[in-house]
Formats: sequence, C-alpha cells, structure tokens
Amino acid sequence: MRVDALAERAMAELGLEAAALLAEYGPDQLVPVLTRSVSSPGSDVAEDQPEPVRYVRDQQLKRLRIAERELSLLGRVNPLALEEFDALEERHRFLSEQLEDLRKTRRDLLDIIVEVDNRVERVFAEAYADVAAAFERVFARLFPGGEGRLILTEPGNWLTTGVDVEARPPGKKIKRLSLLSGGERALVAVSFLIALFVARPSPFYILDEVEAALDDTESRPPSGDL
Repeated sequence: MRVDALAERAMAELGLEAAALLAEYGPDQLVPVLTRSVSSPGSDVAEDQPEPVRYVRDQQLKRLRIAERELSLLGRVNPLALEEFDALEERHRFLSEQLEDLRKTRRDLLDIIVEVDNRVERVFAEAYADVAAAFERVFARLFPGGEGRLILTEPGNWLTTGVDVEARPPGKKIKRLSLLSGGERALVAVSFLIALFVARPSPFYILDEVEAALDDTESRPPSGDL
C-alpha cells in the first residue's frame, strides 16, 4: 500500500511512473554534482563538471532540505509576472521620457535665467551710470556749491544691490536724507526724478504731490517751501 501510494504521488507530482522513476533516479544511479545553486545565482558553472557520485541517502536528504529551503525562498510562481513586467517596463519607459523632458526643460530655463540675469545686469549698470552722472549735474544745479551722488549698497552685485542717495547741501556737512529739512529732501527727490528723465527720456511725465510723499505728517512744511 505504501509503494502504491508513492507511485500515485510520483505520477501526480512528477508525471512519471514508478518504473521510469526507478530507472532514471533509483539508488543504483549515479548522482550528478551541481556546482550552481539558487542561493548564489551570480556564480558561474565550472568549466570542468565534477564526476557524478554514488547515491548516499543522508547526503541526498541534506541536499533535499537545502533545495526545499531555496525553493521556499523563491516564493510562489506568478503566472502574470510577464504581463506585469511588460506593464512596469512600459511605465518605466514613460516616466524616463518624462524625467528627461523635465531635465531638458530645467536646463533650458536655467539658460534663460542666466541670459535674463546678464541682460538685467547690463541694462541696470548702464542705467545706473547714466542716472548717477545726471544726478550729480542736476543736484549741483539745484544746490549751487553742494554735492550729491548715488551709491550702491552692494557694489558689484547688480541683482540684489540697492541704491542710496547722498546729499550735502551747501554749507552743511550732513549727507543723510533723514537729517535734511522737508524742502531739501523734496529738492533732492526732484533732482533724482529729473536725473531719471534726463538719463532715460519718456514722452510723458505725471507728477502728483512729490513733496507730500517725502515728509512726515508732523514735519510737513507749507507747500510754498518747495
């Protein structure tokens, strides 16, 4: 009964009859020595295959346990693995193309940013030089004997620098606008506006309460001071 059960199991699991199983894998047959295992898939098969050895039950049982353990590590066979692989490969190809497009767009944007920054620096440097020269001339005209100039808060860094105004009316040593009177600050502002108009002419100019925006509410002088 045990032999019949083993024969039925061999037919069900292996598709081999008992006679064929004994003829090919019986204990009287030599056992081939495998030189590559699942645990080391990257290893290469030796050029010289070892000679088959005689069947020893204990050794083969040990090999059986190792093979079963490695088989369990492989997990269950997924019949849809190829279809899933194709879908993932297509998805990976699509994402790779999108990523390359993003990288190309980023490179183009960086090139545009560099070009715009260079143009802004050049235009601003030219405009600053013209306005600074015009401001000195106009200030000297409105304040005879005085000195006025424009200075950069961060010289050499045209993208982040600010512009300060230094003004010294005749007979005074101060240069800060906050220490000047309301009328003087108004004239300094007018000097700056005129310098802008001289350096960069425009067909239309609209001025509305130039002085009122410069003076504090408490210290605003009468409009006649201007």
